[in-house]
Amino acid sequence: MRVALVTAILGGYDTLKPLPANHGFDVAVCVRDDESVQADGWDYLGVPKSENPRLAAKHPKMQPYKWVDADVWVWVDGQIQVKDGLRDFAVESLDDGYLAAFEHPERDCLYAEADVCMARGLAPVEVLHRQTEAYRAQGMPARFGLWECAVLAWSRHGMQVGSMWWHEVTRHSLRDQIALPFLTWAHNVDIRTMPGRSRRNPYTAWTPHKRRG
Repeated sequence: MRVALVTAILGGYDTLKPLPANHGFDVAVCVRDDESVQADGWDYLGVPKSENPRLAAKHPKMQPYKWVDADVWVWVDGQIQVKDGLRDFAVESLDDGYLAAFEHPERDCLYAEADVCMARGLAPVEVLHRQTEAYRAQGMPARFGLWECAVLAWSRHGMQVGSMWWHEVTRHSLRDQIALPFLTWAHNVDIRTMPGRSRRNPYTAWTPHKRRG
């Protein structure tokens, strides 16, 4: 089984973290828009600079199969430091599901997440309001569940889900953690929950973004 590790460093939001020498992935690919973005253990795919690098980074996150061939893809956001054991942990967590992610450590509801995003100015209020109202109109229940999406594991079964997720963030807000529960509910997605927390586990470490956007 070929397992790929994928990340994206675009627009200078993060620094690329070196991989441990025995990380275990068959290939580790960083999508970058600046050739100075380098760190030990990675291969690189260059892309032109985008007017919206945060959106551009969502594409390899949600559709990694379009960037590198594998059977399983493990995505890490730019602020995540990979440690030994992540490959096996992610594959075991995914099992035969569509994708796997950590539970959100503080909330279990996309509507509550949207309220926090509005309060913190993380996305335009009117965009978030339209998005949540659209989900309510389709019957999306409160407290369905919420996942923190900094670390993901994808199987080939999840390809269509990734395409739908990409569609949601391009037509609504960039807050992917709001869209994922809706897709999971609306399409009965087999999402597996990784044990632990993305910011507190033996396999990854969290660092702040280099800059906020």
